[in-house]
Amino acid sequence: MVVGAPVILFDPIFQGLAISLMPGEAASQLFSRMTVPILYFIDKRWESAHGHDIAHRESQEQEPAKG
Repeated sequence: MVVGAPVILFDPIFQGLAISLMPGEAASQLFSRMTVPILYFIDKRWESAHGHDIAHRESQEQEPAKG
């Protein structure tokens, strides 16, 4: 959170800025903490479903063929 926003809440000149800054900062923090992990999970799920799982493919290439 913005530390200076509660301080300028009581300033008549910058009060509007503080009122808009505080909820905007809280919303952006919650939004980024929810969407980034979800998008990462969706991307990794898509990669593994379409055969683009690089770590899995590299581990298969290093194993010698059994037979």
